[in-house]
Amino acid sequence: MTYHRWMSIALVLLWTAESAARGKPELCNGSRFLVTGTLLMSADRSAPTEAIVLQDGDASLGNACPPMRARTKALRGRILMRAIWPACAGVAGPVGPIRLRAWIDARCVSLHGQLGIRRSVTWSFIARQSTCGDGVFDPGGGEECDQNRGCDSRSTCVLCRCVGSGGPSLGTPSTTLPSGEPTTTSLTTTTTTTMVIGVSFSGQVQPIFTANCALSGCHVPPGQLHLALSPGAAYASLVGVPSVQCQQFERVAPGAPDASYLIDKLLDRVSVASCFDGTGMPPGRRLSDADLGVITQWIVEGAKDN
Repeated sequence: MTYHRWMSIALVLLWTAESAARGKPELCNGSRFLVTGTLLMSADRSAPTEAIVLQDGDASLGNACPPMRARTKALRGRILMRAIWPACAGVAGPVGPIRLRAWIDARCVSLHGQLGIRRSVTWSFIARQSTCGDGVFDPGGGEECDQNRGCDSRSTCVLCRCVGSGGPSLGTPSTTLPSGEPTTTSLTTTTTTTMVIGVSFSGQVQPIFTANCALSGCHVPPGQLHLALSPGAAYASLVGVPSVQCQQFERVAPGAPDASYLIDKLLDRVSVASCFDGTGMPPGRRLSDADLGVITQWIVEGAKDN
């Protein structure tokens, strides 16, 4: 076989391999997990949040460890992620590689990890997907505010954007909108949702429940756990009603999405209630960011029956 023939075959094989690699979707791509309850790297001491970010096959850790190639693998209904950094900011001395090993749930909501800096020292930690309305102000994730954190006294936080005559507090990222334009925001950094203040329960919230929750065997009257989400029954089942699973918390607390058990169930998170039970809803999937934004804003506005 001639040299040119060999080269042609080699180029075809290389192109095929690269195409296959490009076509393989990255697991949890675009996810931003906020470390909770601890500080992993001293370089992040002054940062409002410490985040593990997965983007285009790379993983980064806070301000200390820059994007580095990560390996992800679907295994037993979860995702195993591993990354190794030769060095990270704020780590002095010859400590060897910095290793991160983490398990992520299949919906990319929670992360349980271990970070090894010295071969004999390992820290275990938990991180949660950063979402608007989770009560954690995350400017690195594009948030101007979160609930009552981040805006000045002249503005109100609406879906993680400061709306009103004021704006973000000093040092908070700002987004300037043309006069007359609707506020645009999202529950993640990858999706943008047009949001008009003044959410209608009957016109905007109820259709979400009808399409996703009020299904046979789920939340049609009388409804699982006495929660019916069909038209005519949903409002009375939600607003001001104690949760069956966590009776010290209301399913929907008007004006307080961070104190509403419904939001925890929709985001599959343990936030207001350590008694969080079962799995997130709807089962096996998550509402779109647009739908989550509508429900959250409805609660922010007082959960009106309109």
